[in-house]
Amino acid sequence: MNTMFGELYRAASLDPQNVNLEARWAGIEKHKGAKDLSFAVEVVRVFLDIGKATDDFLNAFRQPFFDADNGGFRMSDNDVELRVLAGVLIMEMLQHKDAFADGVALVVLAAAAPDLRKKAPILKEVLPAASNYLFDRSTLVRRPGSTKAKSALTNIEAELTEITQLASTNPAGIWKPAETAIRRVSENVSKVSEHLESRILLLQKRQDHLAEEANIVWWLFAGADRVSLKSYSEQTAVSAALSCARDLASLTVLLPPPLAAPAYIERCLSTHRDGQVSLEEVASSKASEALTVSTSLFPFLSLQHLVSQGTPAKTAVKTVVAQFSLKPGSARAMQMKPPRYTCCETPRQIQHLA
Repeated sequence: MNTMFGELYRAASLDPQNVNLEARWAGIEKHKGAKDLSFAVEVVRVFLDIGKATDDFLNAFRQPFFDADNGGFRMSDNDVELRVLAGVLIMEMLQHKDAFADGVALVVLAAAAPDLRKKAPILKEVLPAASNYLFDRSTLVRRPGSTKAKSALTNIEAELTEITQLASTNPAGIWKPAETAIRRVSENVSKVSEHLESRILLLQKRQDHLAEEANIVWWLFAGADRVSLKSYSEQTAVSAALSCARDLASLTVLLPPPLAAPAYIERCLSTHRDGQVSLEEVASSKASEALTVSTSLFPFLSLQHLVSQGTPAKTAVKTVVAQFSLKPGSARAMQMKPPRYTCCETPRQIQHLA
């Protein structure tokens, strides 16, 4: 059990003395092995208190905790404790350090939108944990890696010498050293094959890195929309911002995204550095790709989704401002200074998570 589990309860103004922490941790252990992204999305929704999770999910999420402590854990009216448990579960999921954990961290940071949200998460430790996790994983995933040491092949000179001697004195005895020699040759071939495969995979990884970097830098310095070929400087601020994020996401081959993603976006949007756009402009923009993913966790995508379904822009803005508890200032305007991992909010990047 996490030694800080009780402190996390106190941070949410809950008294851990009234809680069976070991039973609660049994529920965390039950859930933390999940690999279903839709489940993780709902966990993030509960943690950030964005919208309303489905009753089916809430019942399934509560069940392991109830099974471990059916005399003390409530199956309703415990929203604050659920948010604590969801936050702790997210931090446990990040411990796996795999592609699924990458997706969880990306969803947390993209959905939290700390510069836009009015209400802070109930456990402040989760957001820096997700941010630090992605930074560490980025440096690891994007490191080309080292070449595998040369394979140590087994020498069969002794068997060959024995076979030569037996050929003239005891031909029937050749088969035993011959079998040993053949087995060792087979093992050597396997070692060579494994070594060659690892080298090919390493070369492919380096090729992917170079291709991604070359494509990003090419379009970065071209300063133009990849779809319309129109210069970002000639576009409106909102079109430039959204199309730039979409282009960078479509060029991203490896997840997590490049560490320099904010710098890339800032370079592309240099002419719009001091520009501001209203959320109505964001809602009405046609710059992003057709939405094919769930948008209920991401403010900008939710805006555009509502408008694409026929909702007037002003109504869509009011709906999203209420749903995400946005600050009054952010409901009116957004300055063109991209936060870290901005590209994670684009449709193509979110699709990568699946």
